[in-house]
Amino acid sequence: RVDAEHELELYLIHVITDARLLTFEKGAGAGMQRLAAVEHLFDTAPPVLRMAAHWRLGLLCRVAGHLAEAFNHLSAAREIAIVNTWEYDAALLTSEVGAVYLETGDPVKAIAHLEETYQELTRLGDDQYSDLILMNLALAHGRVGETATAETLMDEAVKRQRVLAPFKKIVGAMLNLAAMKKRLGKIDEANAIYEEVLQHTEDDPLNIARARAFIGLGSICNENGDHGAALSYLDNARALAMELGQTVMALDIDAKRADVHREHGNKQQAVEILRTTFAELGKHTYTTYTIDAGSVLERWLVEDGLQHEAYSVLKICSDLQRHVYKKESERALQLSAVRQTMEAERRSLSLREEERRTLLHQVLPLPIADRIMAGERRIAEQIDMVGILFADIVGFTHYSAGKTPREVLEFLEDLFHAVDDVVTSHGCEKIKSIGDSYMATSGTSVNQQSTEQEEAIIRLARCGLDMLDLLQSSRHTHVQLRVGMHAGPVVAGVMSGMRLAYDMWGDTVNVASRMESTSEPGRLQTSAIVADLLRPMAEFRITPRDAINVKGRGAMETYWVERGIRKPHPLAPSQV
Repeated sequence: RVDAEHELELYLIHVITDARLLTFEKGAGAGMQRLAAVEHLFDTAPPVLRMAAHWRLGLLCRVAGHLAEAFNHLSAAREIAIVNTWEYDAALLTSEVGAVYLETGDPVKAIAHLEETYQELTRLGDDQYSDLILMNLALAHGRVGETATAETLMDEAVKRQRVLAPFKKIVGAMLNLAAMKKRLGKIDEANAIYEEVLQHTEDDPLNIARARAFIGLGSICNENGDHGAALSYLDNARALAMELGQTVMALDIDAKRADVHREHGNKQQAVEILRTTFAELGKHTYTTYTIDAGSVLERWLVEDGLQHEAYSVLKICSDLQRHVYKKESERALQLSAVRQTMEAERRSLSLREEERRTLLHQVLPLPIADRIMAGERRIAEQIDMVGILFADIVGFTHYSAGKTPREVLEFLEDLFHAVDDVVTSHGCEKIKSIGDSYMATSGTSVNQQSTEQEEAIIRLARCGLDMLDLLQSSRHTHVQLRVGMHAGPVVAGVMSGMRLAYDMWGDTVNVASRMESTSEPGRLQTSAIVADLLRPMAEFRITPRDAINVKGRGAMETYWVERGIRKPHPLAPSQV
């Protein structure tokens, strides 16, 4: 990129990389601010880099909690991927948008996006990421209480990943699967998974997955009435959590240890453990854990006749709960505003894209318009065989001399709108109109088969005859069209600049223009190549005329094309 002097692209790549480094060093907020500072440059970048920038900024916004901005950037990146038919990127970005929906409290839309991603990745043959999406989909179903569905999906993903990935890559998914099976009462299956996790992490004694497995096994032993084994597993889990510096996990394990003691008759020891845990949690910001432990402690104190202490604990929990409710209310309002903003931005983006697409489709051939939408700035291609038609209003200069500018404009507008309809009905395409001259073509797709090329030229000939008939059946019978047509290779494309315009260049265009200028009012003149193609068809009558002199080509044999036995029906709208 340096050698090609792509300074803007190189600068954006530098900023994206710098934002990632800042994220590692100072957090997502710093990386987000770095990349957001150059957001005004995104639209000037090539599509792939524009997608990358929106994608990275969207991820940083999501981690930093700016969910509306995250949705906008991830959606913009996804639109770029879809327009450019980058199916793999589009699928992954669909899952990223689903993750934002999940964080804003809309699991239904999150599930829909994740399911779409899973189906697309499966179709593309990507087993690794499709299974990761399946795991996330399982967690999303779990969030809405569909534990059985969640367990089925997680089980399927884990079974496949056992073959494809090393154990340490799927240990988190296996622990989630074990928890789901335990909630569904599949105790033996859950127990086997926890034991397997411990077995595969023996060489990594400080792996936090071991602590989670110990907790799971302790819970199962407690439910089975094995008091000693339950405490042993929980003690192992607590020691590992403390060694890893996981304070909140250690305190949560203490609460579980207290519950085991209580269930097996050690009421006083249970209260002592939970009392200490409650006090330690209160020193930190672990509000939810504090309320949970306090609620259990208050109930135990009442059961043991310690009402005064129970009231004190209840008051602390009530104060904390009010604080939580206030925060949750504020969060709910924020999320509601974010969801409304996201929906409004999504509708606005979709509307802007549709308006732009509609405008481009009005002035450019559909395939070319789609490529412009995808971000191509300069389009140039060689088309081996294409039909070119020119039509001109005979005597327009004399006609317009006695008219006001408004009358001339209304006349051209009315006539060319009708011609546009004829061109569209035959599946042909308007290239341009200049003054009283009109240019149309058919067969502009690259790499067409020869039969497709021939059919396109035949459609253009039918179109030319219908143009001539148009004036006879309209209110403009006082003027006539002169039409000429030729077929051959051209260079076609769109030049970058202030105004987008699709055009064609080459000898074929020049000859087609000469076929029109040397034609006669109310008649269609073609070259030999077109006449030879139309001659076997009964719907056309081909009549030779005297040779004409074409600039740069010399004398050329030309032919009149008229209607033959029958008049074919134009294409149906669906065929167009």
